[in-house]
Amino acid sequence: MDLNFPFPLDAAQPVPFTIAVNESFVRQTVRKAADYRPSADLLDDSNTNWLEGPPRANMTALAGHWATDYDWAAEQDRINGELSHFAVVVPETEAWPHAVPLHYVHELTENNDDDDDALPLLLLHGWPSTSLEWSEVIPHLVSPPDGSKGHDVVAVDLPGFGASPALPDGVPYDLPTVARALGKLC
Repeated sequence: MDLNFPFPLDAAQPVPFTIAVNESFVRQTVRKAADYRPSADLLDDSNTNWLEGPPRANMTALAGHWATDYDWAAEQDRINGELSHFAVVVPETEAWPHAVPLHYVHELTENNDDDDDALPLLLLHGWPSTSLEWSEVIPHLVSPPDGSKGHDVVAVDLPGFGASPALPDGVPYDLPTVARALGKLC
């Protein structure tokens, strides 16, 4: 498995996880952004509302931001510091002969009378996205501002997104596959 970050592929039980993208990959990405050469804009009005792609000025500004202004190290530190990250490889079984590596965020509520009665929530992101989609919501679900009972929250990076490695070639990526893996987390 060719990853741009270390992932504990031997973790049959959940382990704390720190996102640490390889510095060489970050440098390569910055270099690619710096090397971006925009194509010519269309000379007619056929690209209204970006129907045929973003205008040259927008892409040039985006590439410039990634090449010179974006600080991945600071962003990575923020991501790792805000929530509790874990990794696990859901083991294969006789019924499902494929291991599924997953990264997820797991936050437990502390404001319930009895921690055992916290309603667990499994949050799934859209496509394409990651569990970071939920980073501003999770604290309010765990500790509601109004003091009501909080939830235990699990927010997963689906396989192949965020810090969850993609499933190996030949392994079906379908609802039953992902449901089996997620069922082991809850």
